[in-house]
Amino acid sequence: APLVEMHYVQKKSNNVELAVEKYLLKSLKAGSLPSELVIPDPSRYEITEEMRTRQYRYLEHPITKSCLKMGDAITMATRPPMKNNDESVPFLVHSNDMITVTSLKAWMEQIEYIGSKKIMDTSKSVKTLKEIIDTVIELELISFEEYIKLDLLEEWYTIGIIPKMDPSFHRLIYRRPSEWPIDKPVLNPNLNADAIVADYFSAKHNPGFTIVDDLLTQEAWQEIRDFCLESTTYFDVKHGYVGSYARIGFHSPLLLRLADDLSKTFPTVINDHKLQEMWSYLYESNASYTGIGIHADAAAVNINIWFTPDESNLNPKTGGLVVYLKSPPKGTSFSDYNGDPRAIWKRVGGRKSMEKYKIVIPYKANRMVMFHSDLLHESDRPSFKPGWKNRRINLTLLFGLNSRLRNTLAPMSNV
Repeated sequence: APLVEMHYVQKKSNNVELAVEKYLLKSLKAGSLPSELVIPDPSRYEITEEMRTRQYRYLEHPITKSCLKMGDAITMATRPPMKNNDESVPFLVHSNDMITVTSLKAWMEQIEYIGSKKIMDTSKSVKTLKEIIDTVIELELISFEEYIKLDLLEEWYTIGIIPKMDPSFHRLIYRRPSEWPIDKPVLNPNLNADAIVADYFSAKHNPGFTIVDDLLTQEAWQEIRDFCLESTTYFDVKHGYVGSYARIGFHSPLLLRLADDLSKTFPTVINDHKLQEMWSYLYESNASYTGIGIHADAAAVNINIWFTPDESNLNPKTGGLVVYLKSPPKGTSFSDYNGDPRAIWKRVGGRKSMEKYKIVIPYKANRMVMFHSDLLHESDRPSFKPGWKNRRINLTLLFGLNSRLRNTLAPMSNV
């Protein structure tokens, strides 16, 4: 069973506010929740019956359970739930408490989009965030390349520089329901699986690479796109993009069904590899951002699928992926090929030496790029129209473990 640590607000008075109580739940291994919760030194904390009821309710929630079973650390803030589609949904916050200009803009654009879809009224939150972003940019409080602590916003509010940050910021305030009937297809029924597999294993694509267009049915593609645009699970803070991972809320019956159908449709490629990780990135339309640098992933098979309409892409020749048919040396440390791109380029001898291995895959909606995870790859420079619905959306699924790079990751599920 996972180890669950619970941290309470230290008692300062007889009235401890539930709004500031936080729990840190850490699952060291995949498994079921423990039957009892261990409270560290309860005499130092004020724990009311209401708190106890709240603890168990949140811990029993399906979203919390799935996060714990997938083995990640999450922070749970027991603030009173906002009015949304499910009033029992806890506020889950990724353990990363840093922010960037990119993450502020992304959150504002997403909740503004949610408001425009009449999912909930976000007008007050949008107004506050616009004021904060305008001030941060005008006064140059945060550069595009800079990470700052979320707490710093509170300090700036205290001295009157910015408005108080909306309490919903970086919280799971909505996750789109994404059920999918078992008899309803997810993958395009007209796919020629044999031809796709043959291309993947062809000598020219060794050790494994292929491109597949129109992968999903239009309805399944649209549903996954809507799930990405509406679900407030993009807690991973980066420069130029924000990320959401299965273990912090980016999962649904449809997404897991997609992983299962890919395994069944391409059994000789995916073999018996388990789903290792699944994530989505939404990229900012920023001329100074060139995309994710060269790297290799800790998996056996890498699948990338794109979920933004072609008309949002300002340059149909770019915005996709660059794959190099070149593997890192066997036994190389994973960190050597999944870190600083400049160091990786130095290790492989520079861009010129890799040119002969280079394949440029332009962006196209509903296109899948499937390749052996040994292969080095990088994003092609994104150039998309502004606005949340126009952001470049990619979905990545990693199957199995990388036999060449040394790593110790465990599968996140049995899919």
